[in-house]
Amino acid sequence: MSQIPIQISRLRDMAIAAGCMGIVSSVALAGPFEDGDAAYWRHDYAEALRILRPLADQGDTNAQANMGYMYLNGFGVEKNGGQAVRWFFRSADNGNPKAQAMLAHLYFRGDAGVSRDLALSAKWDRRAADQGYAEAEYDLGALYENGFGVSQDYVEAMKWSILAISHYAPSETESRRLATVNRDRQAEHLSPAEIAEAERRAQAWKPIPFRRTSEDDLREARFALERKDYKTAVRLYRSRADEGVAEAQTMLGEMYRIGYGVARDHKEAARLFRAAAVQGDMSGQESLALSYEEGKGVPQDYVRAYMWYLLASDTGSANIFTRHRDALAGKLTAAQISEAQGLAAKCKASNFKSCD
Repeated sequence: MSQIPIQISRLRDMAIAAGCMGIVSSVALAGPFEDGDAAYWRHDYAEALRILRPLADQGDTNAQANMGYMYLNGFGVEKNGGQAVRWFFRSADNGNPKAQAMLAHLYFRGDAGVSRDLALSAKWDRRAADQGYAEAEYDLGALYENGFGVSQDYVEAMKWSILAISHYAPSETESRRLATVNRDRQAEHLSPAEIAEAERRAQAWKPIPFRRTSEDDLREARFALERKDYKTAVRLYRSRADEGVAEAQTMLGEMYRIGYGVARDHKEAARLFRAAAVQGDMSGQESLALSYEEGKGVPQDYVRAYMWYLLASDTGSANIFTRHRDALAGKLTAAQISEAQGLAAKCKASNFKSCD
């Protein structure tokens, strides 16, 4: 069993050590990305960076993955695991299966600054495998065989190994051989009926089109904020805020409060903060409290502000919420503090349905 983790990472380790990004085939149509990729392959990393970085910023998933590899290896840029992971996430969140499988690899090993997390490794491999990416299918077979990040399941393991064999290119003879070894070893643990079930599952498998999740959009919005791309952040936060995602509502509210990517609008900010606050989101509660304290977007009301600070400090882990609450207490009478405490208790007891 101890040999399986080595088999999981062996092919990618060889590819990374050789500087093989594996993003495009050797036969590709000419275009900006292909020019950048060609520069990379001839080790002209400065030229590759010049071409690929703007494409990556514009959302080209292959260029984003390439940026991840360049930062991971220190090619044309200073080696930086954090930047590598950020670029892999951006590419993976946009549906690139190679970047998804690379994140799975990093989480499996606990590499490039990420903590080892077998469940996350399995999650990213599954997203890539669902698109028919052979290397992720290979890895999933090994993960299911050993119960790494998933429940041990030899039937499911064999299914993914069968799919890996069928999806590796004919030229990838070593990869196909290793996947075949895995399949045959997994079959040794199964009855004839279970082997037939694994083969049936493999035959019935169909690729699942990639769909971005709320988590993907929120992470991409955070990256957009880091690079001060406020329009992109607003677009991503708005799409999820409209669906009722509390973090997106709070962050979009902050952008309206400050005027980043949108015209400053304290009333809209307060509306969004309230939408998040009544879901129990402590950041939304704190932001709504500040709106009441400052009288921006809502009538100034220290009692309501204190109430929402109380709820935020109760929901979260004291620190900043408690400090804001205690600072505001100096502006209130004992009767007003008691009133705010009663309002907070009523709001919480109603599961945030009676907070006005």
